[in-house]
Amino acid sequence: MTRPVSLCRFTTLPMTARALTAAAGGPAHVRQATARVRDEPAPVHLPVGATLRVSAEPARNAWQSLRTSDDAVLSCATAPGPDGTVDGTCRALRPGTATVTTSCGGHRWQLTVVVVA
Repeated sequence: MTRPVSLCRFTTLPMTARALTAAAGGPAHVRQATARVRDEPAPVHLPVGATLRVSAEPARNAWQSLRTSDDAVLSCATAPGPDGTVDGTCRALRPGTATVTTSCGGHRWQLTVVVVA
């Protein structure tokens, strides 16, 4: 059975902060966001070393890879998924501000990330 797909209209999961145990034994901060057309999320503040996970639900028009406005502040890697989805992980590298963007079917989603020491 196949799931119906939308034309880039999604339900946004609330952005939540979680503490996870890193492989090295220390805490790592993780935030999550879901890209949604016509969504203007509030800026996110991350400490250096934290992770931002971005995902999108199925869409007829595939979501594009995540891009960051400043690779020195925030680095992002993206993996395309089935049904037009995309999953990305961004790492906060040094204090500063960067904007993460992706697009789907001519619609653009962006999130401002402020990295703090």
